[in-house]
Amino acid sequence: MMFSSLDDYSSDLEHIASMKAPESTREWAEMRMYELRLRANKYEVLMKEYLKSKNVKFISQAPFCILGKLYFADFYLPNSKYIIEIDGEYHNGLTQRTYDRTRDDAFGWIGLRVLRLRNSDLLDRRVVDCKMEKYKVIRGGR
Repeated sequence: MMFSSLDDYSSDLEHIASMKAPESTREWAEMRMYELRLRANKYEVLMKEYLKSKNVKFISQAPFCILGKLYFADFYLPNSKYIIEIDGEYHNGLTQRTYDRTRDDAFGWIGLRVLRLRNSDLLDRRVVDCKMEKYKVIRGGR
C-alpha cells in the first residue's frame, strides 16, 4: 500500500506542492517517493511502525529540492522539523559519509535537523526511544 489513509495522501500532496521546483520535477518526485516506499527495507518498516506507535506525524521518502538538488528523506517529521535517516553498513564508507554530511548540511540550510539511526538501532525499541528522547524528537513516556 502506498499510503495508509487519505490523511497521509493529503499530507503527501501538500508536501509535494510546497516544493520549490518545476511542476515536472514535482510530478517525478511524487512518483519516485511512492516507488521508494514500495522498496522500503525491514529497518525502514520498523521505523515507520515505531513512529505510528508514538502517534508522530511523518512523511516517508519525502522529497526536498534544495539549491536545485533533489533529496529524499527516509522520514520527515514536519511538526518537529526533523529528518530521520536510517543508515545501513554502507554509510560507514568515507564516500558515503561525505555525501551524508553534504545532505545533512543541505537540510540544515532549510531549517531541518537530521537524526541518523543505524539499522541495528531499530532492532531494540529502547535504543530508539533513548535516541528519540535525547534529541527531543519525542518526549518521555515510553
